[in-house]
Amino acid sequence: MFKICFLFRYALGVAYKSAPKNEWSGKNSSSWVFSRCNNNFLVRHNNKESIVEASLQLRRVGVLLDYDNNALSFYDAMNSQHIYTFDVSFLLPVAPTFMIWNKSLMIMSGLPVPDFVDCSEQQEGICRQQDSPYVSGMKSCH
Repeated sequence: MFKICFLFRYALGVAYKSAPKNEWSGKNSSSWVFSRCNNNFLVRHNNKESIVEASLQLRRVGVLLDYDNNALSFYDAMNSQHIYTFDVSFLLPVAPTFMIWNKSLMIMSGLPVPDFVDCSEQQEGICRQQDSPYVSGMKSCH
């Protein structure tokens, strides 16, 4: 499980590595996302959207991929409240996908920090932003 801290609008989920890079995640059959746009929360896959209930104060989203039991679940990570579960049999390995508008993204995974992130000045969970070939505006801390 990994947690994401957000401000404003965002989308996060998983995608096959073959998912189109030039279209929104969830608009194709290769990606599954939870998204916030203004005061609406929704889930999206294969260009189908469903509005879901979540608190407007939602600041940390937990994502749990249970590959063996065919489930991708999203939670309010502050209170462990379930938001939504996709029932999906993944055919290939998936990778995290993130889209953000306006602000920054902090990933708290407990995993080693990628080489492209310089955390030599890490204080109170804050890392300097580094250019990434994979994610723009990414900050990673562990």
